[in-house]
Amino acid sequence: MGSWLENLMRGLQALPPARRALLAVAAGGSLAFFAWLTLSAASPEYRALYRGLAEDEAARVIEGLAAEKIGYEVADAGTTIMVPATEVAEARIRMAGRGLPNGGGAGFELFDRPAFGVTDFVHRVNYLRAVQGELSRSIEQLDPVERARVQVVVPERGSVLASQERAPRASVVVRLIPGQTLAPDQAKAIVHLVASSIENLDPADVTVVDGSGRLLA
Repeated sequence: MGSWLENLMRGLQALPPARRALLAVAAGGSLAFFAWLTLSAASPEYRALYRGLAEDEAARVIEGLAAEKIGYEVADAGTTIMVPATEVAEARIRMAGRGLPNGGGAGFELFDRPAFGVTDFVHRVNYLRAVQGELSRSIEQLDPVERARVQVVVPERGSVLASQERAPRASVVVRLIPGQTLAPDQAKAIVHLVASSIENLDPADVTVVDGSGRLLA
């Protein structure tokens, strides 16, 4: 080993100074690149948990995340709370169990603007489908829940349906793991999660049933 290193050092010393400097820069760049790769791999990807929060509401969410030992980052002057992408669903249901957030429609700005050529109707359908999927995944983080399906009905503004049904409504069907039951506080968390995720959705208009149709909330 010593002979190999001595040969390497002699070979480097024999190079012109300009060549040695170039090799040093290249080696330094390679080390920096691999260090960046290592740090990138170690740092989790963060996703928005809630957007558009008021200052006091954001503070309560941060306090709740800290209590649940969930990592977070703050963006957009404190109005957006972000958590590791792999923990978004769990964080939502845990915060719902704490009655957070209080405002409706927080955190589900999944599509900032419609894609070019996409109608408002298609955008609306895609948005609701995405929200329902996000809510289902969050509810499935509860220990007794094996599967969950969320259906949200939001009457279109200005339509005849909207004039007949003034408020949105939602239903949640949960399939429980055999032998397990949903605790009252867990059912309450589901109701809060769904109601706080849809604008103008009153908790009284959210129903939760199990796979056999038994009313849970």
